[in-house]
Amino acid sequence: MNLRFDHRGSVMLPYALSFTIFVGGSVLLFSGAIPAVGERLMWLKKLLPLPVLEVSHFLGSIAARLLDLSSEDLPLDEPIRAASRYKDITRAEVQAAFARWIRPDDLVQVTIGPKPE
Repeated sequence: MNLRFDHRGSVMLPYALSFTIFVGGSVLLFSGAIPAVGERLMWLKKLLPLPVLEVSHFLGSIAARLLDLSSEDLPLDEPIRAASRYKDITRAEVQAAFARWIRPDDLVQVTIGPKPE
């Protein structure tokens, strides 16, 4: 079987693949956000073993985090860079950040419970 694409096929193929990936991602997004229906779970249980479902959920979570970082124009190793920076921070830098960003006069205290006697 010999498949050939003319100019129209080579132009349309990226759009078709993009649309397919978009629809697949949308299905995964919505299926992860809405509660599972027992009938669908039984169908999936018959079709796929539990470890496959768990791995797909795990990989979906990793992909979501990487897309989140990418959407904010952050490097994909940003959590590692941040952890390294937090490890090396000094006491003076923490105090300077506190003095710059925290305004104690604007803080309030909220107490929930019975009135003090």
